[in-house]
Amino acid sequence: MSENVICPKCSSEYTYENGALTVCSQCFHEWNQAELEQEQANEGKVFDSNGNELQTGDSVIVIKDLPVKGAPKPIKAGTKVKNIRLTDGDHNIDCKIDGFGAMSLKSEFVRKALLPSDPGGFSRSWSHRTYPSAKVRFFHDFANASRQKAIFVCK
Repeated sequence: MSENVICPKCSSEYTYENGALTVCSQCFHEWNQAELEQEQANEGKVFDSNGNELQTGDSVIVIKDLPVKGAPKPIKAGTKVKNIRLTDGDHNIDCKIDGFGAMSLKSEFVRKALLPSDPGGFSRSWSHRTYPSAKVRFFHDFANASRQKAIFVCK
């Protein structure tokens, strides 16, 4: 063994490799060193319900009805929340919601709102959701020779 690997549970230096896992001989804790390094790299980052990384200033969409204590109605699924602030703790998103005021949300109940320019954004997919039988036809744009335009033909 060329390098000393310290146990993340008991900080013992007496560890050994057993296949893909590393095992501590003092507390018998087993871990995968690659997964541990990945978890340490993701520490402090906040991810939405789909696994997208959230940043301060992003816009998110609530994915399920969230009951609010003291409010007569819940926050409805599909509510867009703009300009979020990330914090430490269990409820790691601070934001203002119209009709409810300042709130803290958990990141597992939101998804990142995609912009029209983002890959997979709603500008390229609205027609297929609205018109499932729509056919896409491409034509050459002679005004701008380097581009093709797409039109959606609904039958």
